[in-house]
Amino acid sequence: MCFSLILNAFHLYSTCLPNKATHLRSLVLLTESSVRHSAYICKHKLDLGIVTQNFKLLRLLTLWGIKTDNGTLPAKIGCLIHLRYLEIRATNIVELPTSIGSLRNLLTLDYRNVECDAGVLIKIPNVLCKLVLLRHLFLPVDHPWSIEDLELTSLRCLRTMWGLKQEQNCKANWLSREAVELSTHLKKLKIMVPRTEDMEATLNCPSLLSDGLHTFHCELSGGAIVRDVRPLFSQQQLHKLVLVGQIQMELPKLLPEKLVKLELKDSMLKYDVDLGKALGGLAHLKLLKLSNAYLGTTLACTSGSFPQLEEFYLESLRNLNKWTIEKGALPCLKKLEIVSCWQLREFPQGLHFITTLKHFEFFEMPSLFRDKAIECGWSQKRLGLPYNCREIIKHSDSPINLSSIHNICEQLVAGIFLNNKKQASSICLICFSFSSVDAFFIVTNCVKYWVKKQNDSYNYKNCFMVYATDLTTRWYKNGHGYNFTCSDSAEILGDCPWTWSDEPERDGVLVKVGKLAPDVNFAELIGKLNYDNLSPETRYEVVYEVKLEEAGSGFEMQTDCRLTLPDGGFKKRGGHLDEKPINEWTQVVIGEFETSLQNCGHIEFSMSFEWPGLIIKGVTIHPKE
Repeated sequence: MCFSLILNAFHLYSTCLPNKATHLRSLVLLTESSVRHSAYICKHKLDLGIVTQNFKLLRLLTLWGIKTDNGTLPAKIGCLIHLRYLEIRATNIVELPTSIGSLRNLLTLDYRNVECDAGVLIKIPNVLCKLVLLRHLFLPVDHPWSIEDLELTSLRCLRTMWGLKQEQNCKANWLSREAVELSTHLKKLKIMVPRTEDMEATLNCPSLLSDGLHTFHCELSGGAIVRDVRPLFSQQQLHKLVLVGQIQMELPKLLPEKLVKLELKDSMLKYDVDLGKALGGLAHLKLLKLSNAYLGTTLACTSGSFPQLEEFYLESLRNLNKWTIEKGALPCLKKLEIVSCWQLREFPQGLHFITTLKHFEFFEMPSLFRDKAIECGWSQKRLGLPYNCREIIKHSDSPINLSSIHNICEQLVAGIFLNNKKQASSICLICFSFSSVDAFFIVTNCVKYWVKKQNDSYNYKNCFMVYATDLTTRWYKNGHGYNFTCSDSAEILGDCPWTWSDEPERDGVLVKVGKLAPDVNFAELIGKLNYDNLSPETRYEVVYEVKLEEAGSGFEMQTDCRLTLPDGGFKKRGGHLDEKPINEWTQVVIGEFETSLQNCGHIEFSMSFEWPGLIIKGVTIHPKE
């Protein structure tokens, strides 16, 4: 008897959900890319009516990365009266049905990271007050939603309230009204404050007046400022504090003494603030993040300051040009990251006193700083920043988290698309015929970029895949020769030698693959890649990813492959497709080469063959194992 079921979104189409699973208690529907934090966007859309119809006894339901046709949950979601945990993450669901108020046993509602166009209004019905057993509520904060009628004061069991906010143009005093009535049992609270006058009501929240709150995250918008408010000093049990917005009051009066984690962003603390003194006295502090938080030019860590600090992050401190560290300061520091502090040309004086430092990263820093860091032994290789990745990720279709090298590498290991969205509507295959017959076919052009970790823990190598839609095709049919290349503008005027279809990757993302027309007598696939983006002093292998659907009766199964390097050198290789399995993706090796910093330009690769019905995914350029 099955009680739990976890399915990747793609497999729902190949294996389908079971028609009858009346005893199922847990159901998780997700895309693999959502688990791996990939930048890819899943294009699968599901009919969630199957869930509400067949699984009445569900206790747990997770929808992560799932897309629906109408952007709503089924109205019958209220039939799942046994549901305890409902997670709707990274979906296109912009409206919750009123029937969600029937889930009287619900303990957790997680409705974050809605993926929709900017400005789309998130619709949350005023029925959450009926979920009196609710303990954890997470609401979307990246999109506007109507809250004037939303009542939360009846949720006395709440332990987590994440994403409480009021739109800046909302005239009603909803936030002040609801904040002061929140449960006193809250352990975690995230609140968005649109106006300075709302800060007083926010800090009069019963949870902040008690000793039970563990985490407090407060973001100010619309010019709201923290000033002349009741100090948080009395909250001795507060473990983590995140403040986003301008601060115009003395930090010692604002911050609890026993803080363990502190994040200040956009605080814009003035020049006359002694930041090292104001924060260095927090005896229990173990993590400190400062992002655009300080307008001063110097940071001084005196002996004995930051006695327990283990992680220190500095980002976008626009005026900071000098940092001194006395012996005895930061005695427990293990990790240090400095990002986009463009005036900090001098290496931190006294950093060598910190013998516990194991991890030091810097990114987007002046060249003088980088040179001194390398001189002190913190080399670029040790930092693990993939070669030339700063230039490569400028062409990424999705935002890259630049807050640390660790975060950059985490995204790049999963992989990103380059130039796909910007060119998807304009990239074309153009056909030139010896008999003056021209044909155009609009397709999607893209390149995939990812990094692969080598034997040592700090070294990553660049990998690329040029998809079929970015390849030039030369082909012959009925004695005529044709040439398909990429162009920036064209219209559909006829046909082409390929039939295009969607093929799912392991991440759940769909990519275009091409199937060669059966009446093509001969074809050659040609592509190129920027040599400068390949990791230096690395042996690379170039392979075509192909699939053979059936044996090529009456046709030669030989391939002729050619690899041309920037210095003019080339490699040729022959092969036989009849050695490859049928109906499976397989690799045809084009050649190998060693990269060098002395060369620049492009590598070009080609494969010619006589095999109608061949399916091509693209060309992979990766380090040879």
